[in-house]
Amino acid sequence: MTQRISVCRICGRRLTNPKSISVSMGPVCVRRFGVIFEEALQYASSLGRQLDVGLIENAAILSSQAAYRQRLRGQTQLPSTHNVEVMSRTLGRMEEVRVEVCDGNHAQVITSRGNTYDVTETSCTCPDFRYRLQGTGESCRHMEAHRIARGQAVSPSTQLLRDHLDEEARRQARRSFEFVDWREQEAREGVLEVWRENKAFDGTFISEDNAAWEDLLSKAGNEWEYKYENVLGGTGNSFGIEIEFELPYNIDRVEIANALHEAGILDTARINGYHSTGGRPGFWKLERDGSLQNGLELVSPILFDRRETWEQIEKATRILREKGATVNERTGGHIHIGIGPLDHKTYAWQRLSRIGLGYEKLFYRMGGADSEAYRNGTHGRHRGSRYTIPLNNNRIRRIRGNEDAAEARARLSESRYSLFNATNVDNVNSKPTIEMRYPNSTLDHLQWQAQIQVANSIVHQSAVIKNTSPQSRFTPGLTDRANQLRFEHYCTETTEREHFRKFLDVVGNQEDRLAATWLFLRGRA
Repeated sequence: MTQRISVCRICGRRLTNPKSISVSMGPVCVRRFGVIFEEALQYASSLGRQLDVGLIENAAILSSQAAYRQRLRGQTQLPSTHNVEVMSRTLGRMEEVRVEVCDGNHAQVITSRGNTYDVTETSCTCPDFRYRLQGTGESCRHMEAHRIARGQAVSPSTQLLRDHLDEEARRQARRSFEFVDWREQEAREGVLEVWRENKAFDGTFISEDNAAWEDLLSKAGNEWEYKYENVLGGTGNSFGIEIEFELPYNIDRVEIANALHEAGILDTARINGYHSTGGRPGFWKLERDGSLQNGLELVSPILFDRRETWEQIEKATRILREKGATVNERTGGHIHIGIGPLDHKTYAWQRLSRIGLGYEKLFYRMGGADSEAYRNGTHGRHRGSRYTIPLNNNRIRRIRGNEDAAEARARLSESRYSLFNATNVDNVNSKPTIEMRYPNSTLDHLQWQAQIQVANSIVHQSAVIKNTSPQSRFTPGLTDRANQLRFEHYCTETTEREHFRKFLDVVGNQEDRLAATWLFLRGRA
C-alpha cells in the first residue's frame, strides 16, 4: 500500500511532523500564514462586509503562497502604481488620480485630465503649488495624493490578498439592498435570493408539531442571546429605530444629551425639535416629543446589520438607563424597515396586509413585551391604540392586484399612526421605509434586537411568500375574517396561542421564530 505524502500548502515541501501534517503547513509557514491571516481579518473588517471566514482563509493562503514565491525570487519591493481619490477644488468633487512612485520621496501624479506632475514630499510642478501655495507650508492635492499612496504602499502579496477580498466584497455588494437599486427588479430578486438561502423555510409547521412548539417555548423562556453580526439575514436592508422615554423632573435633559454626546452617539449635545431635519449623517438625534411628560425621543440614523450598529444600540440604551430615563404606557418604540424587499409590486404589499390583518392582535401582544417584568415573573402590556391605530379592514380588503403599489400602501396605512405606517414612502419628503409602530418603547437592547428581527422578517417574508409557497395557507385572505385575529377580538390564551403558532409558520425559520416567541411570552395585547 502506497503511503500518502503530505506537503505544505504554502511552500510545497514534504511534511513529516504529525502536527504539521494536521494543519498541512510547516512550522515556518504556519507562523507567516498566521500573520497574513490576521491581516486578512482586519482588512475584511474594514470593508464593512461580513465575509465568510473560509473565503478569508483561502485568500490568506494564496497571499502566503505569493509571498513565498517572491522571497525565492528576491522580489520584495513595493508596487509602483496606486489609484488615489483626492478633493479637487477646480472640479468641485473628488478626483481619482494615478500615482507612480519612482522612489521613497519622488513620484509622478497623473490626473483624470491626463496632466502629469512631478511631486515630492515638499514640492509639486503643478501651477496651483508653484504660483499659490509654494512657501506657505500648504500642500496641493497632488502632494496629498503622493502621501496617501506612500501610506498605501504594500507588498505584492498583501496587494494580492486585498484584491481577492475586494472582489468578494464587490460580489456580495451585488447581493445587498445597501448597494443595489431596489427599484430594479432583477437586482432586487438577486438580493432576495440571499434571504431565501439564509432564512429558508425549515420544513417544520409549528402549528402542527406539538414537540417543536414545546421546544420553542422552552428556548424562548431563556434570556435573549444578544448578537452583534449576522442578525437580519444578510440582505443589507436598512432599518432605524426611535426610542421614546421620559425623565423624572429632577433630572436635567442636558445631562442626558451630554452623556450621549460624550459616548459618540450624538454629534452635538443639542436637543432638537420634534422630527427635525438635518443633522450630521451617521449620528443619532435627540428630539423633543410633546406627547410625553418631560420626555424625549432618541432617533437613530440609517442603520445596517453591522457590529457597530448593535454596539451603538446597546450603548445608547445603557446610558439612558444609567441616567434615570424610564418607559411607560405613553412611550412607543418605532422601527423603520427599508422597503427594498417589497419594491413597487402590489402583491408584496398585499401579502404584508394579509399578515397584518391575520395576526393583528399578536403584533400588539409582541409589541407589549416587557423583558424586565418577565424576569420578575409577570409580563408587559401594550400601551394601547391611541398612537398605534389598528388596520382598517374596509380599506385594505379593496387592494387589487391590478393597482399600483402606491394605491396598496395608501389602503394599508390610513394615517401615520397606523400599526404599519407606509405613508413615509409616497409623501413629499419621501422615505423608502415602512414604520412598525406596534412595539412599546424599551431601554433593553435585548428586546430591541428581538423586535427589529421580527419586523425585518415580516417585510422580507411578505416579498418571498408566493401563492405556491407552503406558508401561503397561513396568510389569511383580506376578506377571510373567520381566520383573522384582529385587535378588538376577545379571545382566550389558548386561541391566541393557536393563531400564534400559525404566525410562526409564516415566519418559517428558527432564528426569527425564536425572536417572535421570546416577545410573545413577555407581552400581552
